[in-house]
Amino acid sequence: MSRPYSRCLLMLSRPLCGLLLFAAATTVAGAGEGKIIGWIEQVSVTSDALLLEAKIDTGADYSSVHAEDIRQFTRDGSQWVEFTLLDQSGERHVLQRPLERVARIKKKTSGFQERPVVMLEICVGDVQRMAQVNLAERGHFKYPVLLGRSFLSTGYLVDSSAQHLLPPTCH
Repeated sequence: MSRPYSRCLLMLSRPLCGLLLFAAATTVAGAGEGKIIGWIEQVSVTSDALLLEAKIDTGADYSSVHAEDIRQFTRDGSQWVEFTLLDQSGERHVLQRPLERVARIKKKTSGFQERPVVMLEICVGDVQRMAQVNLAERGHFKYPVLLGRSFLSTGYLVDSSAQHLLPPTCH
């Protein structure tokens, strides 16, 4: 946290400090440099517009999505990945995408886990873009999508006290 904001928190009441922080963020967002999103957002994934809940994680380098039945295969000499995504209603969607790379993710306990990375369309608010997403078994997590800094760095400001500020409107 930069010094002016730390001083704000120490010297001013919380409502006034919050108003100043919101005004600063709005100025940046209004300049076309960022959109304010909450720490939880509904996002649309793929051209089929699958609606999923996403946790916004500024501590994660990359984005991740819960996928089941992950299977790598070869098509016309290239590596591909077949996987299943579950939408919010529990409907299964089988997708196939070219393998971009294999990510080595450090595990909390020890060691690394290798995960396939594919390109997926992700829509937050009215902005849709292709992003590298690693496929992981995230069934034990509350949110099936995690959006990391590589996605957020294209112009999002995170309000950690808010949720569902930008519903997807891309499709």
